[in-house]
Amino acid sequence: MKVKIFKKFEIKKISKIIEICSQRAIFTFFFLFLIGMILGGILFLKYFILVKRAELKIEKEPLKLERRIYNQVLKIWEERKVKYEGVKDGNLLDVFQSH
Repeated sequence: MKVKIFKKFEIKKISKIIEICSQRAIFTFFFLFLIGMILGGILFLKYFILVKRAELKIEKEPLKLERRIYNQVLKIWEERKVKYEGVKDGNLLDVFQSH
């Protein structure tokens, strides 16, 4: 009984292709390597060109910060600084010291 993967390909034909590729392993490697390099180059150039074409829109107005949000962030930073310095100056237990 012949098992067909597709209508055009039989297992014998597929095994013959695999056998030929394995006999010429170095050529198969270079062929697949070349295909990979070509596809990688195409993708690189595609995204390189897309980045070059993209123009950044720079607004002419200066950046405006909301004073309330800015003060909240400064307050949080100061609280963290106080906590950090409190831990830094405090005596911590040595967890690796044997009892």
